[in-house]
Amino acid sequence: MKYFFYICILGLCATMMLSCETSTQNDTDIKNVVLDVQYINEEKFLSNEFTCIEIIPLDNSKEALINRIGKMIVTDSCMLFWDNGPKSQVLSFKTNGVFENSIGRLGHAKDEYHLIMNIASSSSSDTIAIIKYPNVNLYALDGNFIKELKINNDKGTEDMLITNDGFFLGYFHRQGECLLNFYDKNFNHVANIIKTSSNPIRSSVSTDRGKHIQEDNNNIYCLDVFSSSLYVISKENLNDITKYSFSMPNMLTEEIVRNISEPEEILKYFRISSFHVHNDIVRGQIIRDGNEYEVYDFKFNISDTSVKLMKHVDMGYMFDCSHSGYFYHCLHEALI
Repeated sequence: MKYFFYICILGLCATMMLSCETSTQNDTDIKNVVLDVQYINEEKFLSNEFTCIEIIPLDNSKEALINRIGKMIVTDSCMLFWDNGPKSQVLSFKTNGVFENSIGRLGHAKDEYHLIMNIASSSSSDTIAIIKYPNVNLYALDGNFIKELKINNDKGTEDMLITNDGFFLGYFHRQGECLLNFYDKNFNHVANIIKTSSNPIRSSVSTDRGKHIQEDNNNIYCLDVFSSSLYVISKENLNDITKYSFSMPNMLTEEIVRNISEPEEILKYFRISSFHVHNDIVRGQIIRDGNEYEVYDFKFNISDTSVKLMKHVDMGYMFDCSHSGYFYHCLHEALI
């Protein structure tokens, strides 16, 4: 079975940015915002949200073939794909779909990887990280090895964000004492962010391998699937944190996860499967796939007190958003 992938570029409708004032905190108390849910009755199609659509076929030459997309990262200069099929690899394409090169290679040498746990990229795509065990490798966009970051990854880094100030590493299954660790550009540890109980959750949830940590304007965004919450952290003050959750019944909580007897019971609850943020506007999906498969799109501004929720009709897609505000929608067609 061969898969041919297409990328659909979606230009956002013009939106008005709303500003909100945040107070500076000297402690690590987290502000809680419970968003009132506003259901939109009519089904929402992608064409209602975006002003222009362009289809870009990906290069299907032998070296560019992708078996199964584990994660897609889009910058203003390239598209990166983690192929987590039988041959685990990271491929780089131009934004017009032309294949450029692979990033690193499979192996056991210092500049190679034998296991990919996740990938990340700087906004300029000049630094690409392959999260492996027990360390993290950094590569240039041309695929050449830069260096290996010596970190203690025995807890299992699940996602990573590269910023101009340093690196944010995410630990979402409670395998550490916090959701995020922040390191400076020299990879010196600076801060633990969002304290959690160091009591690992063994259960898994069927969520997209999207970017659980994102950067937008002056904030860092972090999705915590097990509490159905989105944390917004000020880059100027890492103790200034706001937690957003939805006033929606049957949302997954950490207490539910820890008390279920069968892993399949998680599927009965709504959970945030993915999100993307641009200019303080958060878009994403909530899913529940127990007896019935339910998918909702949501949208809110971080200055809002409510969230719009609408029934989703386009099943099975993967999104990413470039820094200029173009959303990339991954499509595929299976051919025998």
